Amino acid sequence: MLRNKIIKYEQFGSKLPRFSLCSIKILLLLLLSVTACNEPLENSNKIAKPKNILFITHTSTMGGKGVYPIYEEAKKLGHNIKIAVIPQIYYGKIIAHVDLNFASLFDAEDVIFPCGKREPYEKCDNLEQYKLDYIFTQNPYEYFTGSILENFTVSNLHKIAKVNYIVYGPHIFHQDVIDDPNLPNFVDNVFVDSDSTKDIYINNYNFPKDRVIVSGYQPYKSIRSLKEKSWGGQKETILYMPRWLMTFKGRDKHEGGGTFLNYHYFFYNFAKKNPQIEFIFRPHILWYNHAIEGEYLGKNDLDAIIEKFRALPNLTISSHVNVPLIEDILKSDIVIGEGSSALAEVIIADKPIIYLSNGANIEFESNALSKELKKHVFLAYDPGDIKQYMEFIRQNDYIPNTFEDGKMLDRQEFKRMLDPVENPGKFIAEYLLYN
Repeated sequence: MLRNKIIKYEQFGSKLPRFSLCSIKILLLLLLSVTACNEPLENSNKIAKPKNILFITHTSTMGGKGVYPIYEEAKKLGHNIKIAVIPQIYYGKIIAHVDLNFASLFDAEDVIFPCGKREPYEKCDNLEQYKLDYIFTQNPYEYFTGSILENFTVSNLHKIAKVNYIVYGPHIFHQDVIDDPNLPNFVDNVFVDSDSTKDIYINNYNFPKDRVIVSGYQPYKSIRSLKEKSWGGQKETILYMPRWLMTFKGRDKHEGGGTFLNYHYFFYNFAKKNPQIEFIFRPHILWYNHAIEGEYLGKNDLDAIIEKFRALPNLTISSHVNVPLIEDILKSDIVIGEGSSALAEVIIADKPIIYLSNGANIEFESNALSKELKKHVFLAYDPGDIKQYMEFIRQNDYIPNTFEDGKMLDRQEFKRMLDPVENPGKFIAEYLLYN
């Protein structure tokens, strides 16, 4: 992206060099052709060719995050788009059902349901009939092996089309255990949010540099577009987003943050004692199943906790089914979170973050983005810290900056690292048009 330097005419006075009117016109045309176009410069020598493209999605959160704006931009350029909506299965267990509300966003003729629309899902159709050029997945791992989704493993998708992987959010808390150097054998191109994540896929996954494309992250653009809208109410609003894991195992592998088990009693009691504050409880979509299947809590235990939360008049339980994550972030005054990539969206939204640490703090050492994020959160180690930081934020009218050693830190440079592409959907659609 070119950034024009604005130079004031009066700086030069009468010493401006003289150009002919024709030369000036040519120069302006050249500048306009570069700055007005959002496609990579190398596309100028390539032939535009619309493609047959399919996106594999599950819900608006899982596999579907940011897909609709890409779909819109791709349709504008003449691409033939299909949206395959399937259930999410994790090692044989259904984690999320087909999301019909999400599917309804798209033109009906563009949506397919290879496994059917409702449980019990039948054996899923393969995709060969659609004569595809590209298939987009947001799950490149072989979780579907041995299930009805066998056709949707990347090893099988790769047999019928080029496979593109849109990385789900920034790898701020990258887990070394998911590194898979075999992935380049089945995934043709990886679209990532930033240079930091690109480095991870080159160094840890052995992708060639030209197959990892920094395309930005669509939810950031959505936040930028919606940020000026008035989201707040009369009351202060606190958003609590626990991560789905409830273990500290692997925290030396950058698995970061506290857990719901550490803080749910504090959160409930604090909300109960402060009716003047609105609270939003938004657990990760995998949180409920993981708590029960991992035997951290019994189903009755977890349901009882949820019912206690639900009984508080000033607390809302939120999920992707009823409210987009971006809306919860934008309407909040303070965000309490753990090791989640969603914290990057909080940074773009200019909201203060109280981070529930696991006590080791090494989750901020895995890449350039995580090291920078550590400067922009308040690290809390116990309930006393949480209350102290809440009060500090209120007293200092904290909005766009944070503090380090008593000094204000500007988030603008960090946001440029996180969010380097103005319009990710358009960028991806144009990339496909010329490649």
